[in-house]
Amino acid sequence: QTRPDRNTCLVKFAPGQKIRTAYGDGMIVSIMEGGGNASNYIGFRYKIKMAYGIAFIRPNAIVHLLPNNSTNTNEGGLNYARNRNGLMEFVELSTNHNKSSNSVTLLGKNNCCQVLFGTEKIYIFLRLYCLLVMIFNQHKHVLPKITKAIQEYIQNEKVDSKTFETICRSITQSKVHQLAALPRLLEKCTDAWVKVAKEDVLLNLYDFSQIQHMDLLLLRRQSFSVSGDATFRIHHHAGQMFFSYLPPEVDLLTSPRGSMSSSSTHHNNPNIEEDTQQQPHTKRIKVK
Repeated sequence: QTRPDRNTCLVKFAPGQKIRTAYGDGMIVSIMEGGGNASNYIGFRYKIKMAYGIAFIRPNAIVHLLPNNSTNTNEGGLNYARNRNGLMEFVELSTNHNKSSNSVTLLGKNNCCQVLFGTEKIYIFLRLYCLLVMIFNQHKHVLPKITKAIQEYIQNEKVDSKTFETICRSITQSKVHQLAALPRLLEKCTDAWVKVAKEDVLLNLYDFSQIQHMDLLLLRRQSFSVSGDATFRIHHHAGQMFFSYLPPEVDLLTSPRGSMSSSSTHHNNPNIEEDTQQQPHTKRIKVK
């Protein structure tokens, strides 16, 4: 087999998914494997419906998956690809809550929060990426100039960190230290993302986080079944990210501490006894 015949991709896509290839966008019609003879082995390939016709494309020609915007509830609702053993399985998801309990429900855009239990590598990448987004958001008024400066730093070997900081000072006088840290931060983000990709558990963990079962304990158990290192709770709410470290021996609290009233706690706790002996005696005074 030649090198293009070897499928080294971690993810196999499924029929019905929209993808972007080196030859244009299209939708997968079917998956084909094998064929030919001993001297002319064809190998694994996708049959894809393109805008100009049918194409047969190898996995290494696929750039990335395209989002599916289908929201037709008459055809089964949202389409979602679930990762199982490296294969993106294409399933039909119902948006009708009156259907059987076996149907899978995903978190929609109207949900206020989303929780994912991730590994340390996922946690580090998200912290770095959130910092990168925050810097870009605070300097979005000069973002085109910053992008050009970063490209010059990458392409021109003569531009060192001090020269890049000088360029940043010419762009803006506000929070220059943040802009000066961008090249190094981008390198850290890239390294962290490579480690996440090599770990190869993010797709499965994200898949569980999309199921709207509203049971964090079950979600945590499912995440631990994927990876025993899923010890970081990553919580997205109202445009903010919250992180917490939860090793397996630590219980996950599903309600705030002290949610019960102090009076009910006092009467229901058998370990608390009233100490009446140490209280001073009250004497009655007869008024004449």
